[in-house]
Amino acid sequence: MPAPENPIFLVPLSKLLHSPHNVRRTGKADGIAELAASIAAHGLLQNLTVAAVADDSGKPTGKYAVVAGARRLAALQLLAKQKRILKSYPVPCALATVDPEEVSLAENVAQVPMHPADQYEAFARLHAKGMAAEDIAARFGVTPAVVERRLRLAAVSPALLQAYRDGELTLEQLMAFTITDDHALQERVFAELTWNKTVAFIKRMLTETHVAADDRRVRYVGLAAYEAAGGMTIRDLFSEDGDCWLTDRELLDHLVREKLEADAAAIKAEGWAWVIAEPEFSYSMAAGMRRIYARTPALTPEEQATLDRLRAEYEALCEGHESAEELDAETLEQLEKLEDALDRVHGEAVFDPADIARCGAFVSLGHDGTVKVERGFLRPEDEPPAKALATDIPVRRGETGVEEDGDDLGSKPLSDRLLCELAAARTQGLQAKLAANQQMALIAIAHALVSQSFYHGRAVSALDIGLRAAPLHGLVGRETVAGRELEALREEQTARLPQDAGELWAYLAGLPQDDLLKLLAAAVAPAVNALREAHGSGEGRGDALAQALDLDMAAYWAATADGYFSRLSKAHILAAVREGVSEDAARRIEGLKRPRWPRRRKDCWRAEAGCQRR
Repeated sequence: MPAPENPIFLVPLSKLLHSPHNVRRTGKADGIAELAASIAAHGLLQNLTVAAVADDSGKPTGKYAVVAGARRLAALQLLAKQKRILKSYPVPCALATVDPEEVSLAENVAQVPMHPADQYEAFARLHAKGMAAEDIAARFGVTPAVVERRLRLAAVSPALLQAYRDGELTLEQLMAFTITDDHALQERVFAELTWNKTVAFIKRMLTETHVAADDRRVRYVGLAAYEAAGGMTIRDLFSEDGDCWLTDRELLDHLVREKLEADAAAIKAEGWAWVIAEPEFSYSMAAGMRRIYARTPALTPEEQATLDRLRAEYEALCEGHESAEELDAETLEQLEKLEDALDRVHGEAVFDPADIARCGAFVSLGHDGTVKVERGFLRPEDEPPAKALATDIPVRRGETGVEEDGDDLGSKPLSDRLLCELAAARTQGLQAKLAANQQMALIAIAHALVSQSFYHGRAVSALDIGLRAAPLHGLVGRETVAGRELEALREEQTARLPQDAGELWAYLAGLPQDDLLKLLAAAVAPAVNALREAHGSGEGRGDALAQALDLDMAAYWAATADGYFSRLSKAHILAAVREGVSEDAARRIEGLKRPRWPRRRKDCWRAEAGCQRR
């Protein structure tokens, strides 16, 4: 059957009206600017369908209502408003031959939108013909950034574009693959995807050998310095935060060490005997060393009087108020001035020049990418010589070995046997006295353990008890929530301890019991050992302590794909989902194939091997 004749005729733009019979209600204003730009660049590619408008008496008014092509009409009116075309612009139209609403419905129902992948590839072909992204953007009414993103999508492996067309990938998942131009890598990662197709997981697999721009090393060196040194990056054009990864890990590490050495030289200029620069500081590097801290200089009587006066003024202003919110602006300003004055009187903590001359420092990176300097470490070989101990008056022996009377006892000491017996008797006496004195027993325990934990055993203790830190190195880092929390508590206690180990007992004896217990807790904490050793040895170790402390590991640790699930068998994954989510969730993924996880980093293998050896 031949198509019905429907001749095209030209109608001035000013004579066209929007029809109430147009069925498109939702989204009719979307993309008008882009459509206007396309019409300006390519002309009106499709005519409008209209119906004549009559007045109340049925007489034609010379105007026409657009029943199909309302968005095209809106785009033309926008161009006229922008004075890019005249209001008399001739618009090709066809007269509707059936019910206007039916015509509008037929056009919208029969219309099949272009698949986005086809659009991306068409943009790429225009670009390949020499059309710049800015020109494409202007001709299609989009921003150059939009064109860049569509060109990036078109550059994805053809296999992945086909998977997108087939519905095997969502647009968000396809976007994740654009962070690399390596088609082989894209296809390998796509082949390894099973139930976990999250955007984050795809990006993690694609950037396994790269360094994220928010890594502390990058923060320290600076992205600009890395790129100035010739380092390459890959960026996620679709990320709102502009996610970026550095591809040259070796260059980054070189720049970090180079900058650290320069910072270490500045610290060495302070007069320290030695300075070691390492990106990661581990307490194992300071094994056997004693830590000496800076001290606030003692106040003169005049300074102490000033300090007391300022404190009294401060407390008077705060009296009667439970929080800063209750104070007016003037009072808060006075308090700030008093705080500054108190700080000036206290003065800054400083190291003794003699300590600087014999101690050293470690320069490393903090978790936030800033330089972290650990000062005041004293190596065993740099320890000052111990003071000579007073000895008993020597006794002269006769030829029979029996001690002889007389003023001239010579230089021979008492016999070892006798000294051992005397020491044994004294030990037994100390045991009896200590068993009856609870407070002294607590101080003695604290003295023994604090000596080992903070002084590396330099304070000689009468208690034969040991303290050994759990071997966590290689299994967990220091820059964790728990590691930083423990380090802060121990540093707080260490700063209060006397530098001379010989003064430790007197210091402990003078502490209130609450403060003594806090110090004791900080001393013994590193000795907690709940490690699981080879063949299940140590199973259940630490359970009673964890229950007593009400330990909630959610505050310190979270399961991740790299750190946990990639190390499990499918059966273990199902058990974890069953326990943590539900039986239905486990059943839904039971039939899925376990993904081929990325090869684990060398440090993970070493950590596991070390755990098994222990």
